[in-house]
Amino acid sequence: EGQQVKAGELLATLDDRSIRASLEQARAQLAQSKAQLDVAQLDLKRYRQLTQDNGISRQTFDQQQALVRQLEATARGNEASINASQVQLSYTQIRSPVTGRVGIRNVDEGNFLRVSDATGLFSVTQIDPIAVEFSLPQQMLPTLQGLIAERTSAVVKAYQGDGAANGLLLGEGTLSLIDNQVSATTGTIRAKAQFKNPGEQLWPGQLVTVKIQTGVELNSLKVPPQVVQRGIDQHFVYRLTADKKVEVVPVKVLYQDSEQTLISGPNAGDVLVSDGQSRLRPGATVEVVSAPAPDVASAQVEHAR
Repeated sequence: EGQQVKAGELLATLDDRSIRASLEQARAQLAQSKAQLDVAQLDLKRYRQLTQDNGISRQTFDQQQALVRQLEATARGNEASINASQVQLSYTQIRSPVTGRVGIRNVDEGNFLRVSDATGLFSVTQIDPIAVEFSLPQQMLPTLQGLIAERTSAVVKAYQGDGAANGLLLGEGTLSLIDNQVSATTGTIRAKAQFKNPGEQLWPGQLVTVKIQTGVELNSLKVPPQVVQRGIDQHFVYRLTADKKVEVVPVKVLYQDSEQTLISGPNAGDVLVSDGQSRLRPGATVEVVSAPAPDVASAQVEHAR
């Protein structure tokens, strides 16, 4: 229990006395059949010579030939019985199918087992490497397909909790595959990522938050989401000039979530309006009466979902 095992390692042995007895019986029957076959083949050889000299009837020869074929079939049947017993004997040795950790055993030595038992002896789970399964909205399917098609595997990070600033990073892996269908019930598609897990921070059955790197935007600008406004056909921001007037600057939104927005258009160091945009128009003079809005920060930011 709780030990690390390798694939193929012997974990338990079932009572095999009855099977071994059947195996020995089949081997004895094979030896008997071969001995009888040897005698019958010698007699057949003699009968063939006597037939040529008309020493015995053709019927006697045919009967001996049939006996040889019968004993050959019996020997093959004995060999099949031996093979079947050996297969049954191999089932009495429970070996680990994977390299992993053994869980809590469900039976003790001496317990009687039935084929119909719902629970097994114990479970063995692979922990290093480990796979993480997750679901994404079906709208992400084109993005996932593009990531799978790329030569460089997409980076996937697993966090404890909600993955926010205080979320503990448990591991970093790569996207390995996406499912072959979208769930008609939830409108989501399942995906899987592979993680190296030498520290065993990821555990089978554990709930984690997953973030996928879908791209990298070089020289992008990171601003609070409320800074960016939406016009009729484009996004824009209000920028303060040196004489405390505002001007409209069109921007391109590269990425957006509840915490940050990545844009291109303004320059690093520009001061942007983050509140009260509904009362502004281009050229209006403004006065900052509260804490100044943060300067635009330049960043090389990894897109994440």
